[in-house]
Amino acid sequence: MWFINVIKVAAIWLCDLVNKCYDPFKQAQLPIVTADLVNLETQLFWHLQTTHVVDGQFMYQLPMPKDSGDFALFQGLYLAMLAFRYADTAAAEAQLERLFINNILIRGIQADGTINDTASNDAATGVIFGLWASKQTDLAARWARQICASGYALTDLKGTPTEFGALEQGWKADPLRITLLLAILAVGRLNDPALDAPYFELFAKYKLLLAYPKVKLLWWDTDYDTHRAAIHLHILYKVTGQEIYAKGLRRIHRIMRKSNNAWVEVLCAPALGPHEVNLSMLHTFTYQNRTRGVVQPPDPGPIETVNWGGHVRAKETLPMENRGSQEFMWQRNMFSYKEWDGVTEAYIWHSGLDFVICCGLARQEGLIK
Repeated sequence: MWFINVIKVAAIWLCDLVNKCYDPFKQAQLPIVTADLVNLETQLFWHLQTTHVVDGQFMYQLPMPKDSGDFALFQGLYLAMLAFRYADTAAAEAQLERLFINNILIRGIQADGTINDTASNDAATGVIFGLWASKQTDLAARWARQICASGYALTDLKGTPTEFGALEQGWKADPLRITLLLAILAVGRLNDPALDAPYFELFAKYKLLLAYPKVKLLWWDTDYDTHRAAIHLHILYKVTGQEIYAKGLRRIHRIMRKSNNAWVEVLCAPALGPHEVNLSMLHTFTYQNRTRGVVQPPDPGPIETVNWGGHVRAKETLPMENRGSQEFMWQRNMFSYKEWDGVTEAYIWHSGLDFVICCGLARQEGLIK
């Protein structure tokens, strides 16, 4: 196992080197459109609370998908946002607990009331972040014990691992899944010391991989894995203080710095110096551009572009005024260009959770007042 993990790390190092040698993107100098982040945060928070929340249930887009969509992921992120603002979390906690049946995480409850029990590891990332931020360590411990009893896997209600639910895979181990598993165990350990044993056993077994949950090679990249990897390492570093996780956060920051992804910057902040965190993208949000819905954004004018894996990308990240609305901007490609091209009337509206949660954690980290 040790030798296989060495080979994996060497391959990741090689990917990092190739990415560094062939990088057509540039660091953007973004305009300051909104100087008062706190005022905009307050506006978007109340917009979100009054239009996207019913009895503590967060609707990450309007209208919501008929299936359960990414309900678990976003209910967890919503709960974390409330915790960062020291707001009342009781109703949101109750809604999150509804997603556990016999301590098994489900993906969500569909519009017709049926249960979707195919929880994947991306849903689990949002849920553990919400549990950690709101200090629901008892539920985290119950969940962690269930995962341990199921062979370190997310399962359906029959006990069968879901399609993407296997978190520990031996020689095939994925660093993103392993750090998710360790994050769940780490939060659970705060309530149940019996979880120390599986945590430290897995830590020792996969230590070589733990700084590398984010892997990319040129355009072969999964954009939404970036903030998930940063969330796992953020939780692990905050809970355990182990240097391997700080090393991982610094690596994510290094390989993603040109993307101006403020959420990832804030997640990496505990491992960085006070002047290394770049929040400039936050200053390009406005109430209008975050609430206009899915519609073609204003044209930014002539810009440099690059064909990147079959997609036309801007060479520099665009301000939010020139980006198309997404349910969570930070998990989409930050160099996107001409999103929702040709769409003249909005038909889906998003909440602004991305801005509010980023400001909330930034305040926790002492980056904004």
